[in-house]
Amino acid sequence: MTIPTGKAERVVLIVCDGLRPDFVSPTLTPTLCRLAGEGTVCADHHAVFPSMTRVNVSSVITGVYPHKHGLMGNAVYVPEINPHTVISTGDYPSLYQWHHSPAGPLLRVPDIGEYLAAAGKRTAVISTGSGGSAFLLHHRVEEHNGILINPVVTLPADFTTTLTRRWGPFPPEAAPNIQRNEHAITLFLDFVLPELRPDLTILWLSEPDKSLHAFSLTAEKLHQAIRHLDTQIARIWDELQR
Repeated sequence: MTIPTGKAERVVLIVCDGLRPDFVSPTLTPTLCRLAGEGTVCADHHAVFPSMTRVNVSSVITGVYPHKHGLMGNAVYVPEINPHTVISTGDYPSLYQWHHSPAGPLLRVPDIGEYLAAAGKRTAVISTGSGGSAFLLHHRVEEHNGILINPVVTLPADFTTTLTRRWGPFPPEAAPNIQRNEHAITLFLDFVLPELRPDLTILWLSEPDKSLHAFSLTAEKLHQAIRHLDTQIARIWDELQR
């Protein structure tokens, strides 16, 4: 079902990493169920192959399959960076080095942030995923007047002091990763949205993926993480309606 809407002046893309369709229910995720009923549901949406995080990050951000964007796994062999072993695409320093090496650029095609920059628009990325995953969401962020906020890396680096002084550092990583996600959303609502006013914000939340790596599908802590995620989506939605 598609509900007609007006023209958006600003767009917010929220990714709930690892949120399976069967996790979305009126009892566990009432906000997401309501928004699905009021909006559009892509019933035939699937991951690209190989179904790994950073491969799919790259496809989401470029709109093409892996054979076109060139990132084929969570671990890849880049001899210009390390001729002896693979590197993790979740590791920000390795990806930064790769992008600026003779083996670069990181992706073979432009990402959405590059297209928006060419149109005079600005992209912000806020992610509680790995530093590498966050960097892949807009790896040319510094070239295009964007901003990237992540517990591992903030670009441009000058923003680090401002964010830490006003809101403190990111909380420690945990499972469930509730405090980190709350902190990221606070930075979005209190700083990025009102002060930077980007045309596109990509908000990548690490739950329920973080809890899925730590707990069983029936564990109460997993359900706690999903319920909390739903309340945070409601928090964002309520603020955007003001």
